[in-house]
Amino acid sequence: MSRHFIVGFLFLIACDGSTPQPAPNGEPPPQANAPAVEPPTLPKGSVDFGPSLTTLSTAAPYNLEVHKEVAQCAECHAPIVEEWNDSVHALASMSNPFYRVAFDDFSAKSGADKLPFCGGCHDPALLYDGALKQPIDGSSVRAHTGVSCNTCHGVEAVTTDGNASYTLNTTPIPIPKDGDADSLTAHLSRVGMAALRTNDLCVSCHRGFMSPETGHEVVISGLDEWGPFRGSGYNGNLVGRITDVAPTNCVGCHMPTTPDGHNSHRFPGGHSTLAKMASPEQFEAVKALVEDAATIDIAAYGVGEVALRPWAGAKDGDSVWFDVVVHNKNVGHVFPGGAQDLRDTWVEVEVKDANGKVIATAGTDHENSGADPSAYVLQAYMVDDQGKRVVDHAVHGFRTPAFKHSIGPKDSAVIRYRFEHGAAAEPLTVTASLRHRRLTKTFQDAACKHTKRPEDAVFQAGAKQFRGFEGDPCEPQPILEIDRNTTTLGQPTASENPEWVRQYQRGQGLAHHVSESLDEASEAFLTTLALLGEKGEARAIAKTRFELGRVYGRQGRLQDAMDQFALAEKLIGEHPAIEYARGQANHRVFKFKDAVLWYDKASKLADDDRIWRDLAIAAGSISDTDTTYRAARAGLKIEPRDPHLLRNQMLALKKLGGDPAWLDGANKAFGDFKRDEQAPNIQDTCAANDDQCRKGRIPVQVIDMVTP
Repeated sequence: MSRHFIVGFLFLIACDGSTPQPAPNGEPPPQANAPAVEPPTLPKGSVDFGPSLTTLSTAAPYNLEVHKEVAQCAECHAPIVEEWNDSVHALASMSNPFYRVAFDDFSAKSGADKLPFCGGCHDPALLYDGALKQPIDGSSVRAHTGVSCNTCHGVEAVTTDGNASYTLNTTPIPIPKDGDADSLTAHLSRVGMAALRTNDLCVSCHRGFMSPETGHEVVISGLDEWGPFRGSGYNGNLVGRITDVAPTNCVGCHMPTTPDGHNSHRFPGGHSTLAKMASPEQFEAVKALVEDAATIDIAAYGVGEVALRPWAGAKDGDSVWFDVVVHNKNVGHVFPGGAQDLRDTWVEVEVKDANGKVIATAGTDHENSGADPSAYVLQAYMVDDQGKRVVDHAVHGFRTPAFKHSIGPKDSAVIRYRFEHGAAAEPLTVTASLRHRRLTKTFQDAACKHTKRPEDAVFQAGAKQFRGFEGDPCEPQPILEIDRNTTTLGQPTASENPEWVRQYQRGQGLAHHVSESLDEASEAFLTTLALLGEKGEARAIAKTRFELGRVYGRQGRLQDAMDQFALAEKLIGEHPAIEYARGQANHRVFKFKDAVLWYDKASKLADDDRIWRDLAIAAGSISDTDTTYRAARAGLKIEPRDPHLLRNQMLALKKLGGDPAWLDGANKAFGDFKRDEQAPNIQDTCAANDDQCRKGRIPVQVIDMVTP
């Protein structure tokens, strides 16, 4: 049972029980006739194009001519249009053979009335022109418009809800005239509205969720680049951890400045497969981004028992282990991002003896088979109502992720490998490689088969006519090596990172361990502190003490945790991550009143949904209804569909009283977006019947290597 559920349950008793509990200051709890309260914060629903949240501007009816007009833009912006034409934005709709197979499957199994869920972001020209719910004409320009110039440059309003949460204006674009300053001003005003240069514009489509409106029984989070980015140092957010990254935005990574000074409209991301099909220039842009995304390291090793001790060699029959650490170095959201069930980024490991003989491997068959059980794959494992894996991005069948192997910004994952030593000649050399192809082999095979149907030929011809695209999904996908590391056991490492950084990143990964194994994480952080020494760089020591304190907090070692936080604060001063972590440490041992105080202090330093969520839950657990309601409303302004916030808002409003219509709205919002209570049972079913599912749910996975 999760902590959120436990303390939320306590609040349910406090709110609905017959005997109200006193507030922490000794005052009586608020009554139904208390002063009027603010209205609840409620999520917005779809309007005209549900299940997507998109709307059209009221300025004028939809105008396909403006929406599809790229050639006119090219008259003045030829280099930009040339870049865009190779991008995934240009290939977002029916020119994309991989999208077509997922679209057709969703259409066939969910029905045409659900297709706006896809269309708001992928097919706006088809959606707004009324063609999406009809058989798609692959020879029509509508089918190949994709995310055109006006799709971004026509957005006049936007939210971070996702599912195409933007308002589009397709009024005619004023064209500047030579020597006419007013006409230039009018042009720039029309194509450069306030939403254009915000993260929110990107978020409106690079965030998604499924719900009963999309044909799903429950609410399921889809791709979400925004949530992790918003809560990271890349966004200037200091709540998650003490970090040193320079704040940036979506444009900073995905629209880099070109030599001639404009922001690239190639929009490079992780889609190396489609980029390879589009052009050499597009592939190089994507390749440069992907290959700088993450690092891999062999950070610790030993014999038998897992502990950091000097390597003294191994003998025949010994079990040798080593930890591989994958660190999200430069990705501001989770790595890999996008639709995580389709990602195929994996770890390959090879051990050789002194004679160069391979004595153990893991993941080395994944490139060919796409299903090597010894491969650690950074992807999500989506399952249906019966706990069976849903393959090939069959979105209609999604119920819940069994696990997600993605790595947050500046976070790390640890994978432990072990093998029997045998009579190998020492020294032993371990090589670990992090490799990437965009799509799973099964999905690529499905797309290849899909495009061989006779009826698909018209779409291929349309892609060639309108986008100049002739990509063949049956061609082998490019495989990129993101990073490689080789370590000889017992010899000094050749790592570019100082040893303290290596152990710090290992500690980050081990901190995801199950509670009973968290001593391994604390040992890694204590090793880091020893390596830094008393005269080490103050901020590095503070970061490590903070992480060590969080581990102690998870173990229920409250005083030890608070001591580490105090030492970190002494080095760097007041910090929202420290105040928030203090609240979490108290919360975990049911010291709710103290947790409320720390969360409240953190909330004055940062406006973050995590703080508001935990503050609402902790305050509810001591019947501080006013604080619960205030915190829930504040958090819902950031995350309007968060089930914990919606629940606490509804319960607090019920106790505070107010307009009955408000309570009806709060009740409905909670009911519409409540968490999936059956998910744990479904995940357990998957683990009981699927070995990969069982292993994948273990936070720090142990892989027994293949010994030839």
